[in-house]
Amino acid sequence: MNWETLAPKKFFCYYPLNTGTLFIAVVMACLALLTGTSIIIQVITVQGVECDKFVLRTAYGFGISAMTYNLLMILVNIWLIWAVKKKRSTVVIVWVVVSSVWLVKLFVFVVSLMIVHDMEVGKTGGTLCLLIEFIGFAVLIYFIFVVFGYWLEMKKQKRVLIIPPPKDSAKENAITKDGTKDIATDKD
Repeated sequence: MNWETLAPKKFFCYYPLNTGTLFIAVVMACLALLTGTSIIIQVITVQGVECDKFVLRTAYGFGISAMTYNLLMILVNIWLIWAVKKKRSTVVIVWVVVSSVWLVKLFVFVVSLMIVHDMEVGKTGGTLCLLIEFIGFAVLIYFIFVVFGYWLEMKKQKRVLIIPPPKDSAKENAITKDGTKDIATDKD
């Protein structure tokens, strides 16, 4: 499959891909900051809840690992902003890979949570959750393809880089058919 055909040429069919990539990095960093803040609040407030120690430790452990992961995603998105400003294609493709792995992990996690809590939610709630999940994943996949498209654009720009000829060009040292130097181009 040719992945280049899936990458958009413009962000939202109008904006250049570097603007879209900056927008995506800022939005994703803000989302990671927001979810990290909510997890911090959850970890702080779970301390006073009375329940089974195993459940409390599990919730606390998940909270700490999620905070660590959100901090990592904030740093990766800040790194992407820097990469767009400095035109570093390697960092851009690293963001695509890290975000793709994050998306797969998130998909497996959400599906497993929906399976575990299917009876508690009911059919209407489960259908609504599934619909919201697919919309969210479609947006995230589009974001990944926009950044991938920007990476492809950067790679094409590097390939098309035109290097000016050196000062001692072939025109200055033109030699005629009889082996003598052309006087019209000679600067001596």
